[in-house]
Amino acid sequence: MAWDKKNWMKEWREKNREGINEYHRRYYKENKEKHIVLVLRWKKENPEKMIAYREKMQTPEFKEKRRLYLQEWREKNKEHLRAYHKKWKEEKNRNRPRKILSKVS
Repeated sequence: MAWDKKNWMKEWREKNREGINEYHRRYYKENKEKHIVLVLRWKKENPEKMIAYREKMQTPEFKEKRRLYLQEWREKNKEHLRAYHKKWKEEKNRNRPRKILSKVS
């Protein structure tokens, strides 16, 4: 039987999901401030590039291209997005504070 790399990775991810999520959460937290500093510095050093980029983003051609790209991406990842959204809704509902109904006599 041939070694199935795709299934092996899938099983490994399922088994180690909590650890992976924790790693990404910590990595994001540690590097968020650094990233913000770098972006702000770049914006300050290159104001003309920033203005040109903003103007480019406002053009109808760019908006249409971006819309088509996102539509294609959503079609490609439809199942994944649906599962992710369902899980997110479940988490949101689980963590939502419940209304306390007072007894009316």
